[in-house]
Amino acid sequence: MKTLSFLPLKLPLYLFGLFLIFSFSNCEGKQEAGNQAATMDYAEAPPAPREPSGKQEEAQFEQKIIRNANLRFQVADYPKSLNAIQNMLKSYGAFLVSSNEVRVNNSLENDLMIRVPSKNLDALVNKLTEKSIYLDYKNLSSEDVTTEFVDISARLKTKQAVEQRYLELLKQAKNVKEIIEVENQLRQIREEIESTQARINYINRQVSYSTIHLQIYENSARQTGEQNFMVRILNALRNGWDLLLSFVVGMLYIWPFLIIIFLVIFGLKKFMKKHPPVR
Repeated sequence: MKTLSFLPLKLPLYLFGLFLIFSFSNCEGKQEAGNQAATMDYAEAPPAPREPSGKQEEAQFEQKIIRNANLRFQVADYPKSLNAIQNMLKSYGAFLVSSNEVRVNNSLENDLMIRVPSKNLDALVNKLTEKSIYLDYKNLSSEDVTTEFVDISARLKTKQAVEQRYLELLKQAKNVKEIIEVENQLRQIREEIESTQARINYINRQVSYSTIHLQIYENSARQTGEQNFMVRILNALRNGWDLLLSFVVGMLYIWPFLIIIFLVIFGLKKFMKKHPPVR
């Protein structure tokens, strides 16, 4: 009986405790669910796009470098060296553009211009210098034209976009006057495109192939004493003949004076015969 009398007093306390426990567990469940949802949203969200930097844009273009070489050296035997050089070019994918041979003081000199793939420039230059007995100079030069190439390429794309716009306007032209005006603008922009494209092609050719300016010569001191003596005799005979011809030509220039001198001498002799000097 005493136990039953206490039930009305303890029942509200039990109910209030159960309510607190249920409320606390419900809040924890919502918070955990919210955390899981936030974690899922963060994991599923796509990464923010990265803006390309200037360095990345420049890296898209291949570096453009023009390389050339200048060589001058003496060879031991001019004909053999020249023939060996011409045969050597094929092995390196090179070709001869021009050859200018001259004779100076009984020695031969040749000025050659050679085009070779840029990747073979150093190897060919080293091979050429092996033919020298005396190297006057060897110069290698490089010019970076990457900036110019990038700038011209950008201009070309802009001009091509303008060309497409003019083509669209040409389709929309309603009368002859509008057609003529658009065609004039289209012709001008196409000329600019051709000029820009020609410059790009020129840069690509200069980058792909290097130019070698080569001068070879054979010193006249290589000749023997006997050869020098024979050359001197031939030169003396040639110079003597030239002097004789010059003398004859000179006499023809002064023939009137020669006639006057002859007449004066003839007159003096005749006068002396008629009027001999008195002793």
